[in-house]
Amino acid sequence: MHRNGDEALVIPSLPRSAASRYAIAGYVAAFFVFLFVPLVIVAVFAFNDANYPAPPWRGFTLDWFLGGGANRRVGLFADAPLLKSVATSVFVALWVLPRAIALARAALRILSESSPTHIDVEELRTALCAVDGVTEVHDLHVWTLVPGKDMVTAHLTSTADSAKVLDEAKAVLTARGLEHATVQVEPPDAAGDCNCEASW
Repeated sequence: MHRNGDEALVIPSLPRSAASRYAIAGYVAAFFVFLFVPLVIVAVFAFNDANYPAPPWRGFTLDWFLGGGANRRVGLFADAPLLKSVATSVFVALWVLPRAIALARAALRILSESSPTHIDVEELRTALCAVDGVTEVHDLHVWTLVPGKDMVTAHLTSTADSAKVLDEAKAVLTARGLEHATVQVEPPDAAGDCNCEASW
């Protein structure tokens, strides 16, 4: 079986422009800025020595947390019901955080059209190369369109009957859960020319 030197260069996702990648990264960064900036502002104003919103440099105090002071404030750490509410909020946040991170990572992989984590692209390439009559696999792309729907495109160079090669390639892909595919079979002397193509 002949394998081209370029086959080691697996392309796990569809090519995207630099502008598109930067736009996605900028959107994610803006989302987290929008999420955390209000929390930072609230934390800063929590140390003011006034009964109204004021920046801490107009009077810094820990009375809102420790209690006491000229105004005889109770303080957060001496307020049992409030502490219970804070503890509940922390518990919920710690429970949600890993799930939110996992969801964000999955969404980012979909937006960037990266290959699914459960698909070994190199192993898939090897399996397609093992199809009887296939001498080369190139332009292999695997990506997730929406959760639960993975897509694949591939070009197979083959000396065998194209219909038989397509059937065997379909079996290889279906066995790995890749049920939405476009495969093109080409003769060795006409790389890039469509000899037979099928989608499913």
